[in-house]
Amino acid sequence: MIRSALCAMLAAVATLAQPVQAQPGIEPIQTYALTNARIVVAPGNVIESGTVVLRDGRIVAVGANVDAPADAVTLDLAGSTVYPGLIDAAATTGLPSVTRATRGPQGGPPGSFQQARQASEPPPRPPEIRPDLLAADVFEPQDDELERWRATGVTTLGLAFDGGIFPGQTAAVSVVPGEHGTYALRTPVSLQVLLGRRRGGYPGTLMGSLAFIRQAFHDAQHAIHVEEAFARDAASAPRPSYAPEHRALAPAVGGALPVWIHASAERDIGRAIELATDVGVENYVIVGAQEGYRSVDALRGVNRPLIVSLDWPRPDAVTGRAYEMHIAPIDGEDEAGAEADSAAALTLRNNAAALTGAGLRVALSGYGLDGPSQFRTHLLAAVEAGLSPEDALRALTVTPAELLGLDALVGTIENGKLANVVVVEGDLFDEDGKIRQVFVEGRRYEIPDEPPRAQRRAAAGDAATVDGEWTGSIEMAGTMMPFTLTLAEQDGQLSGEISSEMGATALAGERTGDQIVLEGTFAPPGMNAMALSITGQIRADELEGTITVQGQAPIAFSARRRTPGSARMMREGGRP
Repeated sequence: MIRSALCAMLAAVATLAQPVQAQPGIEPIQTYALTNARIVVAPGNVIESGTVVLRDGRIVAVGANVDAPADAVTLDLAGSTVYPGLIDAAATTGLPSVTRATRGPQGGPPGSFQQARQASEPPPRPPEIRPDLLAADVFEPQDDELERWRATGVTTLGLAFDGGIFPGQTAAVSVVPGEHGTYALRTPVSLQVLLGRRRGGYPGTLMGSLAFIRQAFHDAQHAIHVEEAFARDAASAPRPSYAPEHRALAPAVGGALPVWIHASAERDIGRAIELATDVGVENYVIVGAQEGYRSVDALRGVNRPLIVSLDWPRPDAVTGRAYEMHIAPIDGEDEAGAEADSAAALTLRNNAAALTGAGLRVALSGYGLDGPSQFRTHLLAAVEAGLSPEDALRALTVTPAELLGLDALVGTIENGKLANVVVVEGDLFDEDGKIRQVFVEGRRYEIPDEPPRAQRRAAAGDAATVDGEWTGSIEMAGTMMPFTLTLAEQDGQLSGEISSEMGATALAGERTGDQIVLEGTFAPPGMNAMALSITGQIRADELEGTITVQGQAPIAFSARRRTPGSARMMREGGRP
């Protein structure tokens, strides 16, 4: 403690002894007075015209009758609204992907972390099972990623890994450019638990994962009892193992560290609740909950907070759709199927509204989306589907701040909190609302206007079209498997097919800028059907991204358009 304080003091002295140099495009921290603005202090608490003063990275004054300090940079924001900085409670930005483990020797059904490691060497520490890994330690964002988050009004991120079983412990960070270790606001925030699988090792099935998770918690509880007995009577008690996995789980077992259990489908939400009850964990949060509207009674029964993902499943993949009595016509449009899909899509977008309407504590997140590029689009769709702007703001400020343990620091515009605010021309939750400025810990960022989608595409030319046939390959079981991806676009909506030696899968999705998201149902011969998703980025005739099969870690791919320029020729009536 003394050494840390001394290092901090020396660092501060060294900083004061040198001239301040701002990074390119970033204003140094100054004193700002945001005057004549409509101020949303917190959900339901609005000052129609007032001033916010930001000094040394903190909010030092807010009110209707606050005078601008003489040394402040005064910004007249008449006609604009100042909101608290938004918070994405569970983002994967800047974190390593939890990739599949290398196939190793097989063993019987192990019942502990130690057995799991012995049964899967190499590697000795499979990425799916790293409960001691701290997200804050491996967070390495790109500056342009942080810039895109700021452009959506997000000033704080909760960090969560993208797969696995026990992938690590979450953190909370600020979206200001910096160096490794300077972003963190709190670490750890929670222990992550996912109902995932391991490739080439145990547990490779859902039931195996559930058994493994239960056993891991029971092992950690036993380890705690052994350590306590050893502390009382070292002469006669057994010697503790002090395994890193047990130490990582100990705070969660004792309730000091929250457990984030990921569950999206209705049945998995039920499994998550059952799992928490079985292992005696009371301090938990359910992450995902895309079918939460189907589990309202169960969720109200346990009254636990939710981090609800804005990444909605395909309408035809929703629980229960497979049992609907519907037969597509042999010829013509399947109007009944389209209407059913449209109704299911609306229900999915209304999920957050249904959960908040049921009185549940909800934080919103883009977990599962392709970063900030889709965050605002899906947020506005949720509001359009029925989520009130006040509930949306609470789910992006007050509630996530509480779940991240940062409610004394962020989430509202109050004295002493970090100077994280968003200046909006219009309404933040209206499609026409424009984010003009974002302040993060007192640093001011101007947000440029984004041209309309059609204008962006016209400027990009044919190089940015997605239509056509793309060829690439992915690694499967140690070998490279080629695939063909055929895509067509109409008004931002995508349709197509991916085919390989394992069969063909129909796809549907959407495009935002140069980002595409596709989903389908993968049904290889002799195996159960699984959800498949593809995310990618278009660069001229190159397409790069990841392919994810249900329950598996994402696999990176790259593909090339088979006939460059074919999209234009097809539109002009020619032949490629």
